Amino acid sequence: MPKQVVTFSVDDQPAAIQDVLRSGAWVGVHGYLHGLPRYVEAVLSAPPGATLVEVGVFKAQGLTCLGELARALNKPLRIVGYDLWSAAWVDKHGASFERARANLDFAGLQNVEIIVSESAAAAALHADGSCHWVYVDAGHTKRDVLSDCSAWWPKVKVGGCMEGDDWDMYAGVRSGLSQLYGESVRLFPGDQWTRCWSVRRESPASLESVAELPKL
Repeated sequence: MPKQVVTFSVDDQPAAIQDVLRSGAWVGVHGYLHGLPRYVEAVLSAPPGATLVEVGVFKAQGLTCLGELARALNKPLRIVGYDLWSAAWVDKHGASFERARANLDFAGLQNVEIIVSESAAAAALHADGSCHWVYVDAGHTKRDVLSDCSAWWPKVKVGGCMEGDDWDMYAGVRSGLSQLYGESVRLFPGDQWTRCWSVRRESPASLESVAELPKL
């Protein structure tokens, strides 16, 4: 079984970011930020100039949080998000590139990048070993997880992490990650809905591409 890691408290975080965590602009953005503790750790652990990637932006709640945390810490980071913003999401939830961009701009985060792209195509825009942190929250079927992880894992630098949420919500997430990483998956507290998963890249060895995905 994956290892469960300790709980998260805003009061235990650096004073510079506590106000952001309690009342930043990100709080007012409609979204599904189950992995707040992982977003905090990503910004705290990232060296200046590091690249943080979110795959699956929705209305940019997560990216707004990342940007506000980096700004509060006066830490220059490249923060970039990718999403397809399909017509179904626009119709059902009002989630669109324009809405995400407006939310970021409202928070004064014009430096945070968002790009319309499919996951694997987005990964190809980054050099291998160039990303400190990649948060995968796109498709939730096993096929989606295998495809996304095989595309993004080589982009994670040694010492960096690929993470996501929905561990408790989707069997496809658990099955795909277990197949790829087994006991290397660590579980972290998320919110009342689900825990987050994390895989740390310990060596330069790349994950082999999933050339032929299983028939599900």
